[in-house]
Amino acid sequence: MNKKSTSKIKLFFAGLLSRAEENKDFFTDITVEYKSGTKPFPAKITYDNGFILNYQAVKRTLSADELAEFIPTEASKYDSARIIYSERGARIVIEADDKRVNMRHEDVTAAEPQTSVVESGREYVVNPALASDLLTEIGILAKNGKIKNDKIRKYNQIDYFV
Repeated sequence: MNKKSTSKIKLFFAGLLSRAEENKDFFTDITVEYKSGTKPFPAKITYDNGFILNYQAVKRTLSADELAEFIPTEASKYDSARIIYSERGARIVIEADDKRVNMRHEDVTAAEPQTSVVESGREYVVNPALASDLLTEIGILAKNGKIKNDKIRKYNQIDYFV
C-alpha cells in the first residue's frame, strides 16, 4: 500500500482509538483484515485495562499510541486492509487499498437478520446475532451461523424446536 493511503489510515484509525477510549463501556472490538492477493491476515483488538492485539497467533498489550502506529505501519506491507470498529449498536468500517481509503458507518440493528418463532399464538423475535451462543448450544444454529431447517418441526397449531 502506498504512503498516502497509509497516512489516511493512520488519521482514521487514531480517531477510532480515541472513540474507543471515550466509550469504553460500549466498545466491543476492532477487527482488522489485511489482504495480500487473496490471502487474508486477520487481527483482533479488544480492551481489558489496555488494548490487547491478537495478530499472527501472538497476543500483546499495547497502548493507544503504540497501536495507532502499529496498524498503519503493518497495513503498508499488504495490498489492502479492512478495519471494523464495533461498539454496541454501531459499526464503523474503514476499507483501504492503493487507490483510496473509505470510511462508512453501519447500524448493527438494521443490518442483522431476524427470525421469528411462533409459540402459543405469540410471535417472538429472536436475533440470531445476539443469541448465537444459545441457539448453537440447543442445536438450532450451525457452527457457520446459519439456522438448521431440519431442527424445526411444525405441528397443528404450535411451532416448536426439537
